[in-house]
Amino acid sequence: MADSLDLAVIGAGPIGILSATLASLAGHRVGLWSPRTPVQGARITLRCSGKLESAVEVENMAGPDSLGSWSHVLVALPATAYDDVLGRAAPFLRSQQTVIFSGALSLVQFWLKDILAKQGSSPELIAWGTTLGTASRVEPLHARVSTVRPRLGVSALPSERLQALTQVCARLFGDRFEAAPAHLATLLANINPVAHAGQVIPNLTRIEHGEPWRLFANFTSAGTRIANAIDAERLEIGLRLGLQLRSLADHYRLSFGVEGDDLAALAQSIEAAGLGSQGPESVSHRYIEEDVPYGLVTLQRIGAVVGVETPHLDIAIELLSCALNRPYGEMNRILQGLGLESETPASLAQRFS
Repeated sequence: MADSLDLAVIGAGPIGILSATLASLAGHRVGLWSPRTPVQGARITLRCSGKLESAVEVENMAGPDSLGSWSHVLVALPATAYDDVLGRAAPFLRSQQTVIFSGALSLVQFWLKDILAKQGSSPELIAWGTTLGTASRVEPLHARVSTVRPRLGVSALPSERLQALTQVCARLFGDRFEAAPAHLATLLANINPVAHAGQVIPNLTRIEHGEPWRLFANFTSAGTRIANAIDAERLEIGLRLGLQLRSLADHYRLSFGVEGDDLAALAQSIEAAGLGSQGPESVSHRYIEEDVPYGLVTLQRIGAVVGVETPHLDIAIELLSCALNRPYGEMNRILQGLGLESETPASLAQRFS
C-alpha cells in the first residue's frame, strides 16, 4: 500500500509481539529481531489471543547488522536489556532513522542519544510513556493480550519534531497517541513500577515459592494502599515540575474500561472482566528486576532533585532490596550515566523538556 512504512522491532517478548502485530495489521512491512532467543526461518508467524485475536507473518531478522536498512525501529525490551542489546544495536543505527522506545524507562532516549552522537549518528528518537498494551507470553511468538491501550503519551528528540513524530506513531500503530509536554511527562506517566510495587510486596512469599497466583485478584486493599501512597508521591513530583498526571486509578479506568473510585475494587473488576493476568512466579521477574531499579529508583532520584519527600517510595525500594538481597539503588547503569544528582529543579526541567 502507498502509505505503508517499514518497522524493525527489537524484542520478541509479549509487547514486541503485540507491537509487531499491530503494525503488520495496519499494512506496514515488519521485521522482528529476537536478541535473547534467536528463531529460525526467513519469515515467522506471530500470534496474539485474548483482547486481540490475530496471526501475522513478519520478517525474521537474524541480528542487529540489518537494522540500518529499516527506516523505523521499535525498541520493545525490558530495561534490564537496554545496556546489552542497545549496545549491540547502536553501531547499526543511522541518522535517517526514527527509533521508538516502547514504555521508555530511566530517560533511556537521552542515554542512547549520547552514545549515537559519539559515533556520529543522530536518528530521531521517540519515547512512549507506556507500552501499547498489556500482554503475557503463552509460548514463544504467541502473546495473550489483556488490553490494547486507547491513549498513550509521546515525547521526542528533537522536541520541535514532536507533532510530526506523534503522527508517525499513529500511522504505524493507530490513532492512540498524544503529544506530551515534556520527556519528564512521559517518564512520570509510566504507572507500571508503582502498581507492580503494590502487587509484588504483599505477595513475595508466593513469588519465592513459585506459586501460581492471579495478579489483579490478589491486588487487594493492603497492596493498593501501598500503590496509592507511592502514586501520590509520583503525582506530587509531577506537580513540582508543572505536570498534571493521570493517577494509577485513572490509568486503570482508561486502559481497562472499568469504573469506580476505589483502586482495590477496580482491580477486582479487571479480574472479573477476564482482563487480568498471572502474577510473577520468580523473583527475577521484570516486575522486580526492571521496575525497581529502572522505575522506582529513577522516580526517587527525580523526587530528590525537585524537593519532594518520598517516604513510601523509599521504603518500598529498601524493603525489596532487603527482602531479595539486591542493591537495587545501584543497579541502573542508564541512570548512572545521566548524572541527575548534579541537576537543580530548573536545570532538570530544561534538560528534559
